[in-house]
Amino acid sequence: SELAVYDIQYAQKKSFEKYFEQSKILIKNIDSHYMLVNFAKGGIIKIFSKHKKNLAFADDGILAKLSSGKILSSHWVGKEYEIENLERYWRVRGNLHKLSFSNFTPLTMMGFRIFMLLAGWDARVANKIKGVIRNIIVTGSTKSQISFERTFSFNTDTITINNIISSKGRVSMLRVSGQFAPRYVPQSRYFQKEELDDTYWLAPKEALDMLNENKRIILREIYNTKNSQAVFEVEK
Repeated sequence: SELAVYDIQYAQKKSFEKYFEQSKILIKNIDSHYMLVNFAKGGIIKIFSKHKKNLAFADDGILAKLSSGKILSSHWVGKEYEIENLERYWRVRGNLHKLSFSNFTPLTMMGFRIFMLLAGWDARVANKIKGVIRNIIVTGSTKSQISFERTFSFNTDTITINNIISSKGRVSMLRVSGQFAPRYVPQSRYFQKEELDDTYWLAPKEALDMLNENKRIILREIYNTKNSQAVFEVEK
């Protein structure tokens, strides 16, 4: 049966789990924590402590850098993502997306302003150009050949996240957990207090060597709900 709005609030003491099919968001409530998982964005997760009334753990997904300098991430709205509830755990899988960091240079900004002065009076042309620029600078992204899989297991005292990365390219940096902005938006200039305490995990050189040699690696995150601490490890 459908849960009422009050039934899914964090203050509820009873444990429950609710998945919203259209938004692809999972809400899970236990005695000490309240959790949100957004599978539409590659499985980002926020864990809130009811006792401390704060954001206890945040994981915005996988961030990787190739030897070519390209930045890739799972933190993107990928329509191709496959989401499954496998009883013992939830899983989302797909491909990392290339992040766009294009910016206006003084020259391109001058050219843009001149063009808008000449053609911006036509609303259709202005809206078309605005859409193209937004796609290039803000929302533009292409799917890479590096696949990922993130699984979420909710146990009595722990929440385990497995990050499985399969790469055909050479990876020079790999990180999981923590918060980051995958693209520029006005809100990127602002932050919340808990973001000052944001922590993430950089895969050590040994893990990168393993990935580049075997073309596959599993990075594991284990959050302990009793002490609100997280540990990270590489599956050998």
